[in-house]
Amino acid sequence: MTNFRHDILDELEAIQVVSIDLKGGFKDTESKVWTASSLAAELSFQASHVQYSLICLRGKKDEIGPLPGVDKGIDDEIADVLFNIMNVANFLGFSVANLWYPTRFVKPRVSFPSWDGLLILSANLAIQAGNLWDATFRMDGYKHKVLKAEENKQYMELALSGVLENLLYLADAVGVDAPEAFYKMFQDARGFLNDYKTK
Repeated sequence: MTNFRHDILDELEAIQVVSIDLKGGFKDTESKVWTASSLAAELSFQASHVQYSLICLRGKKDEIGPLPGVDKGIDDEIADVLFNIMNVANFLGFSVANLWYPTRFVKPRVSFPSWDGLLILSANLAIQAGNLWDATFRMDGYKHKVLKAEENKQYMELALSGVLENLLYLADAVGVDAPEAFYKMFQDARGFLNDYKTK
């Protein structure tokens, strides 16, 4: 499987490092400082883009409510989620080596790339992103705390690990090399930032 080859952890660790530089590059375009919960919210939002892109792949666009934006293709949406996973990890001080645990969860017992299988993976992706968002809300004081600080940190790491694993399973199911997609997005984002600075 493309995203589960022996060198994937090395690539994920490299992506975590370059994500720091790319995230820093966007500071000139932003007026607020990111928090754990706002980063988790952005991750959840980007996860919804993956789901929308899957709808577009199937050719069904019967939306209820506003569109989430322009569908840039499943490769780019997967790359965006991977980038935002790294942003949350870097903010919380998590190492991707502790997140990438392919034996931590039971592999979904679905036939890929059936639409039912993709639906399960994209739903699990959204669920784990939502779990992470909730935990960061509690850490940032927006909701009452239900776990002690250390327990909550462990829970956030587990949820982020779940987001990463579901993303890589999904990428594999649709034939996307996640690291390759990330570096294409990285170059596009660099181009955007260079253009932004010259305006």
